[in-house]
Amino acid sequence: LWFGETMESNPVNKKPTMIEASKKVMGLMEKITAREIIVRLKESGRKELPTPRQLSQKFRSDPDIESIKSKKTKEPTVFRRLV
Repeated sequence: LWFGETMESNPVNKKPTMIEASKKVMGLMEKITAREIIVRLKESGRKELPTPRQLSQKFRSDPDIESIKSKKTKEPTVFRRLV
């Protein structure tokens, strides 16, 4: 690192955001719930975990992920990564 340069400004050592990390644990065209994504993040050693509600809000507005609403209100929403 150069003088005055921090780890955050160095793109080589940048940790992926919670949403980027969540997308990486999803397989392509795999149907998965928010809770299953959180379990995978925890198993991969991620210390900072999103809540299922945070994931759902981000994924619903993400064009790379399709959200499939459940028929019943009590069942979780299923997400599928398209890209």
